[in-house]
Amino acid sequence: MTPAEIFLSGAIILQIAAATMAFKLIRITGRSSAWILISVALVLMALRRMIPLSRALLGSGSAPPDPLNEFIGLLLSGFMVAGIGMIGPIFKRIFQSERELKESERRFRSYFELPLVGVAIASPDRRWTTVNDRLCEILGASDREILSESMDALAFPEDLEREQTLYRNVAEGRAEGYSLDKRFSRRGGGFVWTIQAVRCVRDAKGSLSYFVVILQDITERKKAEESLRDSVSEKDALLRELYHRTKNNMQMICSMLNLESMQVNDPKLTEEFHLINDKILSMSLVHEMLYVSRDLSSIDLSDYADDLCKLLGQSYLSSTGKIAFEISLEHIRVPIDVAIPFGLILNELITNSLKHAFPDGRKGRIRVAVAKDSSGLVELVLSDDGVGIPPGYDFEGSQSLGLRTVFALAAQIGGTARFSAESGVECRVSFPAADASASPVRAQTV
Repeated sequence: MTPAEIFLSGAIILQIAAATMAFKLIRITGRSSAWILISVALVLMALRRMIPLSRALLGSGSAPPDPLNEFIGLLLSGFMVAGIGMIGPIFKRIFQSERELKESERRFRSYFELPLVGVAIASPDRRWTTVNDRLCEILGASDREILSESMDALAFPEDLEREQTLYRNVAEGRAEGYSLDKRFSRRGGGFVWTIQAVRCVRDAKGSLSYFVVILQDITERKKAEESLRDSVSEKDALLRELYHRTKNNMQMICSMLNLESMQVNDPKLTEEFHLINDKILSMSLVHEMLYVSRDLSSIDLSDYADDLCKLLGQSYLSSTGKIAFEISLEHIRVPIDVAIPFGLILNELITNSLKHAFPDGRKGRIRVAVAKDSSGLVELVLSDDGVGIPPGYDFEGSQSLGLRTVFALAAQIGGTARFSAESGVECRVSFPAADASASPVRAQTV
C-alpha cells in the first residue's frame, strides 16, 4: 500500500472509532438525539473515505489519493477521537452534578414539607418568600396571607427588640445564624410561642442571599414551664414559712429555758441551761439564714460561722471582752443536713475554749478558719492560745460529753476530728461536701 492509502485507511478507522465513542455518550449524558446525529455523521464520513480507498486498491484507473491531503485527513480524524475522548468525562461530570443537584432539591423539598416543624425561606429584607403547610398551621394563616407580610409583622414588639441585635450580627457577617424563643399573634386570635432558628445563606461574594427559617411550636412547653414556676414559687413560700416557724419555735424554747433557769439557784444547773440554749440557738440560726436566703437548700458556711461566733461572743460577754476572734472563712455552700452538725461542732468547740482556755480573766485569741483543702474536703480549724491541757491527754477516749459530741457529729457528716495541744488546743474537723462550692477567703478580727 502507498502512504496515501495507509493515511486514508487510518482516517477511516479513527472516524469509526469516533462514531463509536460518540454513540457511548448517549448513555453517559442521557441525550440521545444529538449524539446519534454526530455518530451517523462520523460513520458517513468514514464511508465517504472508503470510496477512494476501494478504487485505489482495485486499480480502477481514477486519480490516486494525494498523500498530503490524506495525511491531513488522518490528523483531523485523530483530533476528532481525541476531542470526543476528552469531552466525554466533562459531560459525565456535568450530568452527574445535575443528577446530584436534582436529588439534593428532592431531599430539600421533602424536608421542607415535613409536618413536624414550620420551614420557610425569607429574603434579605426579611420578607417571607416560601412557606410550608406546617408554618401556616402554626401562625394560623394561609400561605398567601403570610407571603404578603414580613417576618416581623405578626411578632410581639418585645421579642423583636431582642431579635434585632441577633439579626444585625448576621447582616454584618459576625454570625451565620441565631435562635430565640419568639411569640407570634395568630390570625384567629391569641398567640403562639415558637422557637425560631434562622440560618443565612450567602453568595460567592459573601452577601446575603436568603434566610432559612425553622419554627417549632413550643406553646405547651411554655405553659408547662409557667405552671412549674408557679408550683416552685408556692413550694418556696411554704418552705420559707416552715423555716421561719421552726426558727420561732426554737427561739420560744430558748425563752422558756431562760425562764426556767431564772428559777434555779444551782449555778451548775444554770450553766447547763445556758449550754443547751446555745446549741438550740446555733440550730435556729441555720433556719433563720435559710429563711432569708435565695437558695433554700444550702447555706454559706462563711456567713454562718461568722454569725455563730458573734452570737456565742455575746452569750459569754463577761469573758469575750478580753478574747479576740480571728476569723478566716471561705464562702462554701453546704446543704442543711451538713450545716446543722457543723454548727453544733463549732458551738461546742468555741464554748469549750471560752469556758476553759482562759481562766481568771486571762487574755487570748480564738482562731476560726473554714476552707477547702487540696483533696477537696472542707476543713474547719479552731485553735486557741489558752492554757492548754496536760500532755498525753486522750481526746478520743475522754468521757467529756462535749468531746464525745464533737467526734459523733463529725462522723455523722462523714468526717473526722483531730485534736492537738502543742500550744493551746487546736481541733481540725474535715468532712466531704461533694456539692459544696467555694469562693475566696474572707478574713477579719473581732
